[in-house]
Amino acid sequence: MRFAVPLAALCCCLFLTSCFGGKKIALNSDVTLTVGDMPEGSLSPTQLLAIATDIRALERNPLAIGADSARMRLSDWAVRSPDVNKEICEPVIGVLMDMESTYQGVLVTQFFLSRTAYGIEYPSRATNIDSFNVGGLRGTLRTYDVLRKRIPEAVQDTMVDALYTKYMRGELAQVVRYSLEKCEEDGLASY
Repeated sequence: MRFAVPLAALCCCLFLTSCFGGKKIALNSDVTLTVGDMPEGSLSPTQLLAIATDIRALERNPLAIGADSARMRLSDWAVRSPDVNKEICEPVIGVLMDMESTYQGVLVTQFFLSRTAYGIEYPSRATNIDSFNVGGLRGTLRTYDVLRKRIPEAVQDTMVDALYTKYMRGELAQVVRYSLEKCEEDGLASY
């Protein structure tokens, strides 16, 4: 049965699994966060945009030295922040949850981070749960594309490839709508 998953529990478990679940590769470039120490409480628009910039940098360079630490710090901030929607209906990321890869935790965590960045960059659209989740999946699939080009043997997954193909065809909104409807039918949506 699919269920609504609290962000804190899911990100923490999957991130720790990704850190210790197998051999990972780091490239020579660093990911330097523009935010520095993660702030507490509700943030100004400028502070939120700096966080969105950091999240987008992780999408483009998920294998950089310091990327795991950056993801952990950003995830920790997202869990504590009153500015972040912390729940998601699991069918939206079911394909990611089912993949067998050392990078599964990275991709699931990136979904929550990319969704957060989308909400920061497009606050008027973030209230539309469909577009909010499409924004998260787009960022995740960009990260997946970087990973599969650099280390295909470690990350490539047939089901995620199929989702990526739908993304490239412009069909991601339909996939998200179907997933959210499934969640609503099961009485599990918690938005």
